[in-house]
Amino acid sequence: MKKVRKLLAKIHLLLGLFSGFIVFIIGITGSIWVFHKEITAFFNPIELIPEHPNNQYLPAEELVSRAEAIFDDQFRAQGIIMKGKHKAITVQFLKTSEAKHTFQWYGNSLDYFYRVHLNPYSGKILKIENTQWEFFHVVQMIHTTLFLGHVGTIIISFSVLAFVILLFTGIVLWWPVNKKALKLGTSFGWTSKTRWRRKNYDLHKILGFYSSWISIVIAVTGLVWAFKWVDSGVQWLANGGQTIVSKPVVYKPSSTMKTVHNGLDKIFDSIPKQYPNATYAFISLPKDSIAPYYTYVREHENINEYIASYDQHSGERVELSSFDKLSIGEKIRSLNYSIHVGSILGVPGKILAFFASLISASLPVTGFLIWWGRRKRKKAPTRKRVTSKTS
Repeated sequence: MKKVRKLLAKIHLLLGLFSGFIVFIIGITGSIWVFHKEITAFFNPIELIPEHPNNQYLPAEELVSRAEAIFDDQFRAQGIIMKGKHKAITVQFLKTSEAKHTFQWYGNSLDYFYRVHLNPYSGKILKIENTQWEFFHVVQMIHTTLFLGHVGTIIISFSVLAFVILLFTGIVLWWPVNKKALKLGTSFGWTSKTRWRRKNYDLHKILGFYSSWISIVIAVTGLVWAFKWVDSGVQWLANGGQTIVSKPVVYKPSSTMKTVHNGLDKIFDSIPKQYPNATYAFISLPKDSIAPYYTYVREHENINEYIASYDQHSGERVELSSFDKLSIGEKIRSLNYSIHVGSILGVPGKILAFFASLISASLPVTGFLIWWGRRKRKKAPTRKRVTSKTS
């Protein structure tokens, strides 16, 4: 048993040294991201729009035209975002870069990324946001790519995988052998004489244990995005050992090629009527004369999602997917983000995710200090007694 613990301790140390700095970055940025919606709403009151007398939005085509006019029609709108009743409408401008650079990083990955916020009743421009460098978007990019594009995604993915192994080996190493060890592993018995090394060790061991159960969930949901085999495995387990994939309706362009007048306006007007409880809706505008309008609508933290397409020529609505038609595994996959940030449990869940992320960021620091302290003690020269011979 001692040999097993020694082996686990060595694995724990090596993986910690390998992934510690990246885990620290992921933990810090993750804790910042958890409450980004609430912080953004607090500092951007433009999101809330007073109720209009006739309660009627302007046509979507007009809102898009006003937003495009800001950039002298140099940029083409990519989509429209709706966030519920009496909230600003956002017209999004996003284009990824096709240019090849010697060094690929986030700064040269986009040609442009802007969001224009408008009052949907009056069409007044409320804010023009350079989203590429907006604070929380930058935090998200660091969290998911380290600003290094695909290379950064790979580094993040394997660091999170190492962190999951660290959490499990940490739990095994923490596991108490008797009641005294259980007390030492679950409570801080500090006094005024307790040395900082002991305090640091307790912070790593005790906080690590309490947060590990939440951190495992956060890390595994992160791996669902990182690795296809984790995504498939989680769905396979949720479906009781079966691989079930819902077959969406395949979109086929209309053969009539007859453009419906104000097709976008009809879609824009239909969403609040069809989904009165929607908290988020995105209408993706066609890239060419063949592509459809795509709509994504979400109600309450990804529970009840609706994805549909509208033929831009015939105006026909083609339903691609809805939450109630998904398998259990696909439903869990749909809820992956809400589970990852804790919002599936509301504010209490976000608080748990926030502190778990902060503690996760602290573990590489406290762990490194433990290793460094032990390393220095091993290198410290031992004093030898010198005895003098008397003649």
